[in-house]
Amino acid sequence: MAQVCIGDAQVDFAARVIECGGRTASVEPKVMAVLHLMMQRAGEAITREDLIKNIWDVRFGGDERLSRAISILRHAMGDSAGKQCCIETIPKHGYRLVAEIGDVAAPQQPAEVIAEAKPAVSPHSVAVLPFDVMTASGDQRYIGDGISEEIINALAHVDDLHVAGRISTFALARAELSLEDIAAKLNVAFVVEGSVRQSGEVTRITAQLICADDGFHRWSEEFDGNANDLFGLYGRVAKSSVVNISRALDLVHDKDHSESPIRDQDLFEMFLEGRAATHQRDGESSLPMEIDLLGQVVERDPTFPEAWAFLAIAHYFMLEYKHTPDWREHLKQAQLATSKAVALAPDAPTTTVPRLFAAAQEGRLDAHAKLVEALSERMPGQSLAEFHLSTILVGCGLMRQGLEHLEHAMQAEPMSHAGNSLLSSARHILGDVEDPESAYIEAFGNGVLPAGLIVAWLMTDRAKQAEALDFLEKHFAKLTPLLANLFGSEVTFARISRAIIDRDDEARDQLAEAMRQRIEAGEVQPNSGALLVPIMIGRPKLFMQAARNVSTTYLPGALVHLWGNTREAHELRAHPDFPAFARELGMPEVWDKFGWPEAIDRAQFQAVT
Repeated sequence: MAQVCIGDAQVDFAARVIECGGRTASVEPKVMAVLHLMMQRAGEAITREDLIKNIWDVRFGGDERLSRAISILRHAMGDSAGKQCCIETIPKHGYRLVAEIGDVAAPQQPAEVIAEAKPAVSPHSVAVLPFDVMTASGDQRYIGDGISEEIINALAHVDDLHVAGRISTFALARAELSLEDIAAKLNVAFVVEGSVRQSGEVTRITAQLICADDGFHRWSEEFDGNANDLFGLYGRVAKSSVVNISRALDLVHDKDHSESPIRDQDLFEMFLEGRAATHQRDGESSLPMEIDLLGQVVERDPTFPEAWAFLAIAHYFMLEYKHTPDWREHLKQAQLATSKAVALAPDAPTTTVPRLFAAAQEGRLDAHAKLVEALSERMPGQSLAEFHLSTILVGCGLMRQGLEHLEHAMQAEPMSHAGNSLLSSARHILGDVEDPESAYIEAFGNGVLPAGLIVAWLMTDRAKQAEALDFLEKHFAKLTPLLANLFGSEVTFARISRAIIDRDDEARDQLAEAMRQRIEAGEVQPNSGALLVPIMIGRPKLFMQAARNVSTTYLPGALVHLWGNTREAHELRAHPDFPAFARELGMPEVWDKFGWPEAIDRAQFQAVT
């Protein structure tokens, strides 16, 4: 029986769709399996343990998965925990399906299988592609990238306009997809594209707004300017783009796009080149070059907030993307550049990133969340603040709440490696992803070294030890700088594989002692690996010591792994010191506001003083 009526809802088990009250919900396979089992035993009280064993058959994390499934089903069927007209909760026991079950009349035409629903394309949505640079004077792609970023930043000030994020837009454009395909992947209605041509002393910029549905132009304009006044030309293009795109999309925009007072042509080009290098996140070449370029910019013009902001970001990225003996200086300069950028332009979108990095490094999740909420109020509709809020929530174990914000934020940046890794982890913890390591393999390939260790750890937890060993051996040389930072120069493949894959206590103790000594000596460079590895080797006290003493901008994202279904994560949450540790991070304050995780015994925290 593929289709049935359950209460007021029409359920199609083959298509995994529930229709109720004029709404259609596309439901995940495991969640639909819960409903199918309850329907087979309608009217019978089914224990939570029975449901968990039949659907997931896991030792840890089953309660959270089942609670989420029941919540999704109730919402899709027009039910709630208060009404319980379809699914009844039996306290301290389980659930019972109480709604009437009936047949669905056969449709006149064969029903089509309904795919997972995507959010409807908003008519007020746009992606700005990197502008093509047509010049014979070498690689000046950063000039075209620069004008695109100026337009993106300017459009961010338009109320009710959804602007696709730079990371995903640029990646898709460089993949040489058609405009129609790019718009479909970014879920936008319009695309801005353009070109930059230089001929002698004249620079011509062409910009055009194209409707993705029909390919027709809604606006097009050419801008001519002196090649020695690129900054002024960029300002004209950005202002005109905002006015004309707003008009074409029937949006009201009465705010001026503020400009930095900088007018030095050479300085502006140095800034553009440095900013472009930051986005590459290459700790070996592009980040050092960017730090040098932007360092020169702020030295010559210390009132340039965007340069300070990207200089701060580059220094923070160096801590994560390159093992360096100069990490203390990078941390110091990151903090200095952040304070300069925020002091000069506290409300500018560009200064938001280093400000949020600095807040994460403070190690208080409640204060971090308050800052995110304040920034969201000042800049409504911006995906960056919502992404950071989602990271805080999943880092505090609030997977359902965090996923809601994360999935919304990812609509602007669907190709973000950090976002996809976090999304995969959260869904895996809730039981909705069978292959969680795939997102981390991609992140590792893009230079995020701790992701490589996560891959081996997750494979091991899913009884894929041989694959984990092959992956670790293949990439061990690449991981060596990260491991040397944590354990010193004596680290070996044999010891690491025994600790992570074989879960050998002797190897784990040896690594834990080496890392403990390096932390106490102040020798561990702050990055996400310093928090993740103690979880992987099952040493809760070492993890807490690292979190207290090795500050990192990736703290909330790293914390998601302590809520996983692995043996190590379960032991960490059960550790007697965990309640006091969580209070140090401000987790209970976050829980008081957003809800307490089911994995936490609230009484434990009330007993902590």
